[in-house]
Amino acid sequence: MDILNDTIPTYPPNPINADLSESEISENEDYVHKLKSINLNRKRKKEFTFDDWSMLHSDDLWNLWCIISDFKKNSILLDKMDFSNFCSMCYENSTRT
Repeated sequence: MDILNDTIPTYPPNPINADLSESEISENEDYVHKLKSINLNRKRKKEFTFDDWSMLHSDDLWNLWCIISDFKKNSILLDKMDFSNFCSMCYENSTRT
């Protein structure tokens, strides 16, 4: 974990992990590790479902969302978008592997 973010939090905590206990977070980390190992040495990559993909990239998506929301004050499109819609948009426009 980032020490600077512990002392001076820059963004609110990730809402995906907010209500989870330590054991559930540990289980999620193990699951993400298994997901990453699935496509590690495969020539033909497995396409992930939305739930798996969003769990795999949840921290990155949350950080990106926080950065964009800081700068979206003058954006018409992003004013109507929330975090779940943002994740769906990113999934639809990704390679899903």
